[in-house]
Amino acid sequence: MKKSIVLITGSSSWWKSKKYRKESFLTLMRLKKQNWRLYKIEEIAPNPYSIDTKLYKKYHLIK
Repeated sequence: MKKSIVLITGSSSWWKSKKYRKESFLTLMRLKKQNWRLYKIEEIAPNPYSIDTKLYKKYHLIK
């Protein structure tokens, strides 16, 4: 089985970046306990016309 999820992995603010990395880590660890393995990571390019400063990554998992 394959699964893809998009997680927020950073921000321009250092404390928000730390918060988002921790949340992403906890999500990935919860999936790891359910026997999902990380297959590939893709970085999603930010939209240059948006004021959103979050950084996103797409994680591909297999079971």
